[in-house]
Amino acid sequence: MKSKNYYFLGLILTIVAILFSQLNLKIYSLSITLFFIGLIGIATIRKNYFFLILLSLFWFFPQMNRYDLLPIMEGKIAIAILAVLLFSLVSNLELKNSYNSIWLFFLVYFVFQIGRGIALGYKSQYIFDESIKYLYYPIGFYFTLNVFKPNRANNDLIKQLLKFILIMGFVIFLQMIYYYFFITHTDRVITRQANLLLLSLMTSLTLLIFKKNNSIFQKSILMTLSLTYVIGIVIFMQRSLWLATFVSLFVLVLIFLFKSGKGIATRIIIILMILSFSGSSILMFNTIVKSNKILEARTTELDEEGLETFSIAVRILSYLEILNKVKDDLIIGLGVGDEVETPYLNKPVINVVDNSYIVILWKLGIIGILIFIAIFVIFIYQMTYLINNGSDEYKIISIIFISNIFGQFVNGLACVILVLYHLNIIWVSQIAIINSIYFYQKKSDDKLVQN
Repeated sequence: MKSKNYYFLGLILTIVAILFSQLNLKIYSLSITLFFIGLIGIATIRKNYFFLILLSLFWFFPQMNRYDLLPIMEGKIAIAILAVLLFSLVSNLELKNSYNSIWLFFLVYFVFQIGRGIALGYKSQYIFDESIKYLYYPIGFYFTLNVFKPNRANNDLIKQLLKFILIMGFVIFLQMIYYYFFITHTDRVITRQANLLLLSLMTSLTLLIFKKNNSIFQKSILMTLSLTYVIGIVIFMQRSLWLATFVSLFVLVLIFLFKSGKGIATRIIIILMILSFSGSSILMFNTIVKSNKILEARTTELDEEGLETFSIAVRILSYLEILNKVKDDLIIGLGVGDEVETPYLNKPVINVVDNSYIVILWKLGIIGILIFIAIFVIFIYQMTYLINNGSDEYKIISIIFISNIFGQFVNGLACVILVLYHLNIIWVSQIAIINSIYFYQKKSDDKLVQN
């Protein structure tokens, strides 16, 4: 059976699954979903379009029902998309990569943890929801390898991907602005999509600094986009993302220092521009907002009485609760679906554990942490190799991904961005893309050495 036939079967399964999942939702939600499914139907002709449109669902749709403006990326839709990815893998499973042993061990171990959760009587809703999000790692990895083969055709795909990241970042910015002025009325905007703005920011800045032969028009567009992304990050008012942005900028500056090949004077000028970038963006933000009281409040960790804010207090209490709860099961954790109730001012808070690493320890134990460390160590090593030895296209995408992921590592200290969001497919797609172009670059380098 030809590859496109498997995509057709996957498409049919997706439509059926999403139709059933939408029966209890509003009509406009069904209409928008069917619109995207129609695009997917067209895109099955080309794998790269299929890949980008699937990713756009995770960029475009919010993952929690806070503002009731767009249909959310809920578990039922997410499982339907997972089914499409699995059908894609049936047609052509790419096994030449650096992660086969890790993913095999991960899947066996994760199935064991799901079984533990069922045996221990955890709520099926929590088990189902967490399972989908973790499974996006191995399934999303192999799906992406079906699109990004280790050959020269990756160059065009990379260009399409970078344009996609820039465009979708601007789409998120527009959503944030709409929420800010018309929904929250200049109060804090809370949407998990805003975490993706850091990836878009690193893309625009990297292209601005490292891409050769940018025209004045291209530079102007990239600078404008960079400013919009920073404004969106500020409006989001998540302190861990602010810190992550500075870390990503710092990584970008370090890479520029060692890899730009420009003169000392030029390096100093560009570094000063990068370091002043966030400050100028915040000044621009202050000129368009009606009030910056919320912004000021988010920059202080203590209230007038010197007590910790609710957000910080709940986090600390939940961390202590989890560490105490998991102390007797540190090796394998407590299994998928476990929940924790944090008492705070006589108002219990459920499952507020905003730390990616503590969540992994809690659910999967030290073994789970070692699995994720192995995945990201290989990822960082391959990006470093490509920055040192790759073509210009490979260097640029590696710089984008490595600066973004170090920022997300920091973001993960106060957010479950790396494990319990549907955004996992975006992180693992980057891992797969780097692995594919690493193999192609390494093969080319080895041929040169042999000759």
